[in-house]
Amino acid sequence: MKKKVNFKNISNFLKSYWNMFITWITGSKWKKDQYEWRKDRVSKISPKCLEGECIHCGCITPDKFYEPDACERGCYPEWMNKEQWKIWNDTAKSFKNVKP
Repeated sequence: MKKKVNFKNISNFLKSYWNMFITWITGSKWKKDQYEWRKDRVSKISPKCLEGECIHCGCITPDKFYEPDACERGCYPEWMNKEQWKIWNDTAKSFKNVKP
């Protein structure tokens, strides 16, 4: 599947690679963790998307998981900044400790 070439998609592609580069250079743990969380979500919801290309939009995976936008199919939300990620992560951890 070919993704539509437009400014927004080109921008997301470039931002994705920039985010990947910055994460690699800085060793940013919160960015790496968010990437891994997105990848894990996709593996549970749409595992075929981990075979090099998203089956819904045609984007290259797993590089797509660094993009700023949310998944078109709802696998993950928009990229969170450091503060948002910390709040989300802390909240998610607190729910893991809840006993039914």
